[in-house]
Amino acid sequence: MSRSLRIFRKDALCLLPQALVFITLMAIAALRDPFPPYRVRVDAAVTFLQNVSPFLAVLACWVLVVSLIQEERLIGHEQYWLTRPYSRRDLIAAKAVFLLLFVNLPLFVCQFVSVAQAGLSPWHWLPALLWRQVFFSIFCVLPAVALGAVTRHFGQVGTAAIAAFVLLQAGTWALVGNGYPDWGGYDWIRTCGAALVLTVGMTAAIALQYTRRRTVLSRGIVAATLALTALAAYAPIGGAAFAIQALYSRQAVPASTLRLYYDASRAGTHPTQYFSSNSDPDGVRLEIPLRVDGVPGVESVAADFTSVDVQAPSGAWRSGWLAFHAFHGLSEGKAWLTAFVDPEFYERYKDAPVRLSGTVEFTLYRRVGTIAVRSVNVIPDVGLCLVFRSTMANSAELHDATCYSPFSKLAIEHRGSTDTQPLGGSYAPFPTSLGFMPFEPSTWRSIDIETAALGLPAAHIQRRFEAGGVLLRDFQFR
Repeated sequence: MSRSLRIFRKDALCLLPQALVFITLMAIAALRDPFPPYRVRVDAAVTFLQNVSPFLAVLACWVLVVSLIQEERLIGHEQYWLTRPYSRRDLIAAKAVFLLLFVNLPLFVCQFVSVAQAGLSPWHWLPALLWRQVFFSIFCVLPAVALGAVTRHFGQVGTAAIAAFVLLQAGTWALVGNGYPDWGGYDWIRTCGAALVLTVGMTAAIALQYTRRRTVLSRGIVAATLALTALAAYAPIGGAAFAIQALYSRQAVPASTLRLYYDASRAGTHPTQYFSSNSDPDGVRLEIPLRVDGVPGVESVAADFTSVDVQAPSGAWRSGWLAFHAFHGLSEGKAWLTAFVDPEFYERYKDAPVRLSGTVEFTLYRRVGTIAVRSVNVIPDVGLCLVFRSTMANSAELHDATCYSPFSKLAIEHRGSTDTQPLGGSYAPFPTSLGFMPFEPSTWRSIDIETAALGLPAAHIQRRFEAGGVLLRDFQFR
């Protein structure tokens, strides 16, 4: 222990300037304008520093961590520390204590203070703050430790970082082209998968380098870990993700809750209001009438993902899982499901009876409070929300809502409407965000809303519908 303390004291004296730079930038990033009610007017220079501080803080963190590891460089046979009575255990313990005291502890303190200055109880949000430490360490600190352990100097670190970035970008283009698979609120599952890969791979490389100093093998493990992390990060969503998310439902949902049917009485009709954007899939737009029964009176519902299958006499078409606003217009139990069918398939079978089926991934939201315009809304288990009037659009008054919460994907339900609009966020049971700020903002915009109900996700369920002998031309949207 005494040797570990001597190594720690030496590192603290040598790296104090780098540590102070990191702590200063990190404090600016963690404490910068976290909640709208506490905004103050600042000059352009301060605003610019606040905007770039997260990137600079990450860069300063990497410089500090790599410098720490390379104080006792592991590559080569002429380092002074090899001739001293240092055990690997002493060395690892000293480095770990330094990281805890000069990286994780300052970040935790700044986030703790940020929550307190917003008027919330940081002790209530203590588990969320600790989880943010875990993912910050995995995605920011651990890769820097591994790179510092398998390189000789900063030149090699920079070369390795550039090469990794280029390879990851090339792999991304090869896997998904210009797009990024949208997981919506389920994205935390993909983040946890990437975190697991990083933790196992980087820990193995660090342990091997410190115990055996097998540099070539350790470098190979680091490269393979980065490649597998990219695969995990860019994987498309599938049924396994829905099954995992269902395990974290806050309440059980019986089969009688939220029943989904094809509404044959509205065949041949079309919605009066609909969503349309440049990101819509290509194909012939169909609007399928559905009916939803059995929604609990104290809850609201929104759809996350949808899929549609069409079984024709001599062929089939499947949409795959879609994340755009396909399920929409829910009012008095009536709703619409949008599908974009392949034009060739549509022209071939539009007048032939087909079998139609589909699946919708629903989220039930439990109402937890009401937010009002121009007031600071403190919602238990959510955080802070603010609604304010913004610009005019076509003579209609817009309202912007911003809620700050550590992880939960929130939902807004308009007064007098049964339609629910989820805000940005995650369905994670624990925070997986990598940012320096303690809470993440979720923003929503609507028209002529003075008050709205706020909901937290309570359950995730999957419902199917089927209809036989229907004609595709009855659903074509013109």
